[in-house]
Amino acid sequence: MNRVVKEVTISQCIKNWEHKTGKKISEEENVSFICNIPLIEKLDQSINTLEKCKRLSLSTNRIEKFVPMSGLKNIEILSIGRNCIKKLQFLEDISGTLKQLWISYNNIDKLDNLQSLKNLQVLYLFHNKIKCLEEIDKLNTLPELIELGLKGNPIYEGRTNVRKVSTHF
Repeated sequence: MNRVVKEVTISQCIKNWEHKTGKKISEEENVSFICNIPLIEKLDQSINTLEKCKRLSLSTNRIEKFVPMSGLKNIEILSIGRNCIKKLQFLEDISGTLKQLWISYNNIDKLDNLQSLKNLQVLYLFHNKIKCLEEIDKLNTLPELIELGLKGNPIYEGRTNVRKVSTHF
């Protein structure tokens, strides 16, 4: 008998991980649910139990949106590429510690809600839907940004050097 799982949440993944490992995930610095089987479709408040997590990998799932992340007090690297994210939100919750955001291969067309990420050094936005120069200009508010990936976006077509897009970089 085939059993179809309609939706898998991060909460279920955390419970499964703790059951399999016998450890508390809240003590882990590196947490990875890359290409989770079945794929994660929804983040929920249980993500905030990852209090000591410095690197969180949620790439290659079916996540559509962020949730408030105030419990991720030590997060430095968030890898959430190859999902279904359209909008950047709730990033101010992790603005004090986040240094790298890997969010390639999603459906992002607007770069709103990034201005609070004053410590962000690396931003990978490869293969999204960014079309307008005005969106790239929003990144001028990120004083520590030293690496930006835009290849595969409509804005990048025909450009040989990202520095041509914005004088900040």
